Amino acid sequence: MTKLYQIMAAHGQRIALAVGLVVCVIFMVSVFAGLEEFSQLSKQDSYGTHIFDFGLVGAIVMTFVAIGALVFFGVYQVATHFRQSIKGIIGTGVIVAAFFVLYATASGEATGAVAATMEKVGGITPGILKFIKAGNTSMLLMILAAFVILVAGEIRNALK
Repeated sequence: MTKLYQIMAAHGQRIALAVGLVVCVIFMVSVFAGLEEFSQLSKQDSYGTHIFDFGLVGAIVMTFVAIGALVFFGVYQVATHFRQSIKGIIGTGVIVAAFFVLYATASGEATGAVAATMEKVGGITPGILKFIKAGNTSMLLMILAAFVILVAGEIRNALK
């Protein structure tokens, strides 16, 4: 297991780039090979074609593989180097706690353009709206925190 981790740490980005490039090349070849027939189809018939399936499936599979690798290697890193991972665990806990606080304080009421969109789309419950509001607010807070940390770091480096 340690050998796999070392290989992925040393060459993981190159492997991921190569796999992504191979999937893109195969997708482009399959699209360009069937592009002439696809162009001749009517709009209604074009919905039934499978010319783009490989690219879509490839992107979805690569996304799930990346998420799986992220979770696996994250858990592996925490399990093998727990003392060094404490700051990361605490940071993740703070982010999750902040999200739940924002979720608890968000209102489930929609007003203005949001209410009109909810009626048009349908199926958006007050709970989902609270989840969306909490996600947007936490995202904005993290962007603001990153910006403040960036500026503070640059000021600190300039004063050294």
